[in-house]
Amino acid sequence: MVRILWVGVAFVCGSVLGVIGTRMLDHRPAVVDVTARAPAEPADRTALIVAAPPAVPDATFDSAPAVTRAVPAPNPSPAVQSANTAGRATSAPPADDGAPVRRIEVGDAFHQQIDRPSVPGFPNEFGDAHRALERETRDDSWAYQMEAEIQNSLTAFVSTGELQVRFLECRTTICEMRLFASDAHRNSMDTWQEVMQSQPWIRRVRMEGMGLSAAQGGSEGLWIFRKTPKP
Repeated sequence: MVRILWVGVAFVCGSVLGVIGTRMLDHRPAVVDVTARAPAEPADRTALIVAAPPAVPDATFDSAPAVTRAVPAPNPSPAVQSANTAGRATSAPPADDGAPVRRIEVGDAFHQQIDRPSVPGFPNEFGDAHRALERETRDDSWAYQMEAEIQNSLTAFVSTGELQVRFLECRTTICEMRLFASDAHRNSMDTWQEVMQSQPWIRRVRMEGMGLSAAQGGSEGLWIFRKTPKP
């Protein structure tokens, strides 16, 4: 009797296990073939063609018109100047009349006389005339002729070595000249001043100032002449 009972239980368990196994086999996941080729695209698929944009011409720029600025040409003086013209320039400020200033060297011998400003009761006509010359422009029609005549009147003294022309310049109405005489010819300046009085050019100018000063190895003289105004 007991054996029959165990056989029945075993049959029932085997049936149950068979049913469970059958259901598990029916629910296995599907296996995907990854090597399968993708379906071909339809032959009538419209191709998308993107046209390139039209070329844009390079930009061109007209060159700007050249701008020129009128600059007054320098008016250098052809005045006679030797290699010994280096000296000290005047330091006194010129009168502020708006005129351009082209400084003139006067040398260490005369800078104190030139630099002293004019004050009421104590005018410095010598220095004022020099500063007026520095502010003048050059009138070649007058300056060339005056420089040539003054230089010619010194030819005899320069050729013998009695005098050296260290500076000579005329501009519009004023001329300035600086001479040097060695100790061996210390009287040459006095002699030239006597000769100067007989020169034709001296009648067209008047002397604004004259100075003498000791210099190394001799003496220096500075003369300033101004054009005589027409009556």
